[in-house]
Amino acid sequence: MKTKELKEEILRLTDNGRTVFEHYSGGKKPHKNFLNPEYNDTKPSCSYFYSEDKHTYLYKDQGGDMKGDCFRFAAGCLNMDCKTQFRMVLEAINRDLNLCIDVDGRDTPFVPKNKPTMVQSTPVPSVPTTQKEEQPRKYKFVEKHFSLTELDYWKRYGIMPEILMKYDVVSLDSYESVGEKGPYCYTSTQESPIFGYKGEKFIKIYRPKEKLRFQFGGKKPRPYCFGLNQLPFRGDMVFITGGEKDVLTLASHGFSAVCFNSETAEINADILDLLAMRFKHIFVLYDVDETGKKAMAKAEQDLSKYEVRSILLPLEGTKQSKDVSDYFAQGYTSQQLHDIVCKQLEAMYAQSMMMINTCLMDFEHPPQPSPVIIRCGDVPIGISDNLMCVTGGEGTGKSNLLSTFIAGSLLTSEEHDELDMLGFTIAPNKEQKAVIHFDTEQSGPHLYKNTETAKRRAKLEKYPPFYYALNMLAQTRQQRLKTIRDTMDLFHHKHGGIHLVIIDGAADLVSSANNEAECTALIEELYRLAGMYHTCIVYALHHVPNGFKIRGHIGSETLRKAAGILSVERDDNPVFSVIKAVKVRDGSALDMPMTLITWSKDNKMFVSAGHKSAEYVKNEKIEKLRKAALIIFKNKDAYTYGVLASLISKETNCEEGTAKKYINFMIKEGILEKTKYNNYKLGEQDD
Repeated sequence: MKTKELKEEILRLTDNGRTVFEHYSGGKKPHKNFLNPEYNDTKPSCSYFYSEDKHTYLYKDQGGDMKGDCFRFAAGCLNMDCKTQFRMVLEAINRDLNLCIDVDGRDTPFVPKNKPTMVQSTPVPSVPTTQKEEQPRKYKFVEKHFSLTELDYWKRYGIMPEILMKYDVVSLDSYESVGEKGPYCYTSTQESPIFGYKGEKFIKIYRPKEKLRFQFGGKKPRPYCFGLNQLPFRGDMVFITGGEKDVLTLASHGFSAVCFNSETAEINADILDLLAMRFKHIFVLYDVDETGKKAMAKAEQDLSKYEVRSILLPLEGTKQSKDVSDYFAQGYTSQQLHDIVCKQLEAMYAQSMMMINTCLMDFEHPPQPSPVIIRCGDVPIGISDNLMCVTGGEGTGKSNLLSTFIAGSLLTSEEHDELDMLGFTIAPNKEQKAVIHFDTEQSGPHLYKNTETAKRRAKLEKYPPFYYALNMLAQTRQQRLKTIRDTMDLFHHKHGGIHLVIIDGAADLVSSANNEAECTALIEELYRLAGMYHTCIVYALHHVPNGFKIRGHIGSETLRKAAGILSVERDDNPVFSVIKAVKVRDGSALDMPMTLITWSKDNKMFVSAGHKSAEYVKNEKIEKLRKAALIIFKNKDAYTYGVLASLISKETNCEEGTAKKYINFMIKEGILEKTKYNNYKLGEQDD
């Protein structure tokens, strides 16, 4: 402990120096003249008094022309120099008055010149400068049951017998030990009870009605931390308080707390590391007097890496109204203390709260449902504020499917039932917002061919002024995303919004489809742009081999973010291509109809060819779920219902509610069996 801190702690524990004067003057009271023990005084003209200006006790000796504070007086009594040996003076006071202040495990020795009369301190012989281990103080005590008066003392702070028992607090009938002047004994009375905080091989006695309230017996632990063993293994917050009674009070009101030997004692770093690992928040809750406030400010500064914060209670700061025990004794509640903590947290998170408030849902004014731009039957696939992905191989009709979505978005009314939209319904662009088509992988002539296909499918004579097609093949991959951002912003303002965005070749916006950092950033940016401009961004990726799961990091991010994913694959009959749903946000991808399309030479584009039969769709569903089950049960024979539903949801990219329906379907089709323990295993597989 630093010298300044030790000085402040001595003043706090000695009523601003009064008990120091009383001790070294032989028990004299304030304003009473006595013989000054600093020299061979013959006329009692020395007295001490409280100074309102200095806020401490001072003394003045008329005969010897001496004056000063309690430290100057003690130094004179000990025949020491207060200026050059000030630290030694402080440690002597701590030892002589049994203040039990932790001075970092070392008592700095001193050698007095000539022992004066009436001095109640025993000189300590000179020792080497190396640290001298503190010798255990012999002690003996007799326990007794708590009296009703003693229980009432604790009860005023909300501390009940079970808390006293949990923290090894006992009532003592007597306590014996050996001090500087020899053996002594304390006996408990109704007016002056003795309590003990028992530890392993030591005890700290507490005499609340005496001036010297605390004293250690046995070997004082280094560091001393009361309440550490009673803390929960994990918790939200823990308080560091100034004393054992405060720890007991907080524990009685449902809070976790510890204390060190005093408010000004150095807080052990190892214990702080332990608290920081087990608790989210660490608060210091000291007395609200000047010493306590300074100690809290210092703790906040010294322990900033642990994000320690102080809690200032609404108390007067007087001797009867300064700590958390006084707080609850005055009628405050646990909820009121919790409210103070909440205000401190709000102050800590003021900047974060600005961000949090932007994300909070306003239940009084809920957001409007996002408009559906593309749907298949009754199932939404492309939704505003969201992403949609189309994947497929060369020649399967992937680009024609994209041009179909463009064709539907070029129409400004719903009077187009006769148009072939390959089984999809595309919301008309009634407000004539911008429709933007980016192509990152095909030549200019090929892009123009696709735009012509969209115009012919929509049966338009010319392109509407809100449609823009951009060939980005000549740009670097780093330039393309910036061009997309700038184009969307420009045409959003020009046309009052964006109806639909098509990106043919999203993988060409990153250096590699397997670069995790780039792919994650790309999909998050596209998702951000879709939400910012309230539009649906449809992008194409290359063919997925099994049509069931997308590979690579760009595919993984797409599976997480996209509201709908379609796959265009070759059918068993090579004349046809089949459009399958890999993922839909509302409903099940395996329950979606499979649309057939085929190339028409007359129309120079793909046209609708009906749907796969219900039997084919069912068999396809069975096969897909069978493959998923084989993967799930590869390393384990059986699962509980909840775990199995979660695994199926993950493997088939569906909601857990849909996965539970799949379990019933898989049992019915023999893919799964229920065991006698109500678990689920693979069914008997046909060869």
